[in-house]
Amino acid sequence: MKTQCQKERDIALSPFITDIFVPLCDAEGMFVPLQCFEHDTYGKQCWCVDSSGQEIKGTRMDNGTAPECGECKQTSNFFNRPFYSCGLSYGLVYKCKQGLV
Repeated sequence: MKTQCQKERDIALSPFITDIFVPLCDAEGMFVPLQCFEHDTYGKQCWCVDSSGQEIKGTRMDNGTAPECGECKQTSNFFNRPFYSCGLSYGLVYKCKQGLV
């Protein structure tokens, strides 16, 4: 059975669709934390995604500059509720959707 990343990649690689973002998947079929897309009009953009492939707000960079993306993980238990974050460079931490690991 294919993962969500593999399914999205298969659709994007269809010969009937052109100039569309093709997600990168790792060996296990999961989304690679760093995704990039080169567009004729907008140039190369890179951004970080969470484990479900959703872009992490504030990580998109232009001109082919790649943000340093980390994996989402549980970092604490605040008021008995888990908090998930993605660690990035420069001391920044971006929240992930609750429940993603």
